[in-house]
Amino acid sequence: MTRDDPNRHLRFEGPPLAADEPVEEVVPGDEVGRYRVVERIGAGGMAEVFRATYDGRFGDKKQVVLKLVLPELAESADYAGMFLDEGRLTASLSHPNLPVAYELGLHGGRNYLAMEWVDGVPLRKIVSRARERNTRLPLDATLKLMGQLLECLSYVHTLRDAQGAPLRIVHRDVSPSNLLVTDSGALKLLDFGIAKARMHEHVTQAGHVKGKMGYMSPEQSRGLTVDLRTDIYAAGTLLYLLVTGVGPFEHLSEAHAVLQACATGYFPKPREVDPTLDPELERIIMRALALEAGDRYPTADAMLAELEVFALYARLMPSTRALAAAMRELFPERVKPAKEPRVRRSSRHALPIPVLTPAPVMTVTDEELASSQGPSASMLTEPATVGMADAAPGGDDDQELTPPLGTPAVGGAPTVPLSWVVAAALLAAFLVTLVGIIALNRPSKVEVAPQLEEFSSPK
Repeated sequence: MTRDDPNRHLRFEGPPLAADEPVEEVVPGDEVGRYRVVERIGAGGMAEVFRATYDGRFGDKKQVVLKLVLPELAESADYAGMFLDEGRLTASLSHPNLPVAYELGLHGGRNYLAMEWVDGVPLRKIVSRARERNTRLPLDATLKLMGQLLECLSYVHTLRDAQGAPLRIVHRDVSPSNLLVTDSGALKLLDFGIAKARMHEHVTQAGHVKGKMGYMSPEQSRGLTVDLRTDIYAAGTLLYLLVTGVGPFEHLSEAHAVLQACATGYFPKPREVDPTLDPELERIIMRALALEAGDRYPTADAMLAELEVFALYARLMPSTRALAAAMRELFPERVKPAKEPRVRRSSRHALPIPVLTPAPVMTVTDEELASSQGPSASMLTEPATVGMADAAPGGDDDQELTPPLGTPAVGGAPTVPLSWVVAAALLAAFLVTLVGIIALNRPSKVEVAPQLEEFSSPK
């Protein structure tokens, strides 16, 4: 591979196409290349998906997503070629809202693709959980989700090769199953398995329909040529779903009826489903879902710009923080408990910190003080409260009493409060400073006298 090759970061392990060897089933515990399969996540129309691990550079365990061609399709050169197209395309993409492709290889007669593991929740499950709770995503969270999706689509649609020629990539399968949202509010667009691009060697034949019913554009459902406006239509169906709680074609149960309605543009308007919806937001959705591709937004950026203007008009602040908060609200079981702070010790030889306990308090009345060998009771005008450093239950007669500050000491002169001493010191410092300032401002006779004599002496 050359330096300008968009697939230079993709590692190839073995022949990229299907080989003449028996097809092997993959189960948890098997090793596929350098990856150990942990569990099966699911399967699609062309591949099944596993979670796997491999040993990192520093001995740590890394998680990946492992996609393998379905066993019944492994011997088909057409499907093997499509799988290779997906690997090449995924490797050429680099965007925060897209997963990273690590490796493309062959194992047991089946091609596999290792990709970045994204710990997130499918949008399909988010919508389902919201329905269970009879709620929807907050509008600011919805607009942030759509903003990330449209930014990602804009990047994909405008991508060029090393020579500057547009790749003309169309995802063709933007649906709730292919969107993951992480706990931190990040969106990932998955599965370019049926994407259309100029770099692909295997092109979909005219009349063949690829995509998910309910999210296909009218031209896509009729098997016609598609362009980036097909993904704009899919984005409109997702926005319709998020703000109303139902998809535009969910009122239909039969597959042929869904295809017919999709091809003819027959579906209820958003405000017919939810009359409280803002009319401006309905206008944006209806333009994205226009029957004719020429009536839709020409680019993903154009649709994103109108959503941003609407957010400003509606006084909303779409943010990742809002989307993350909505995820915590819908999936509290995914919230990890906070760890207790660890106390760092400065030295293992440090002395233990003593635990100080307050000393008990005893009140001495005039009669008790007069009966003792201390000063006269007439010196006290009210009962005195003193602290006992080591008082024991029951008390002893020979325990030493410590009088509070400012009370007359037994057998001596009264003590001076500490506040008085501090006040006196501050006053003395102020007086010394004042005297110094006055002395510095007084004129000097030694310097002025010669000058006076100079001006007063006759010439």
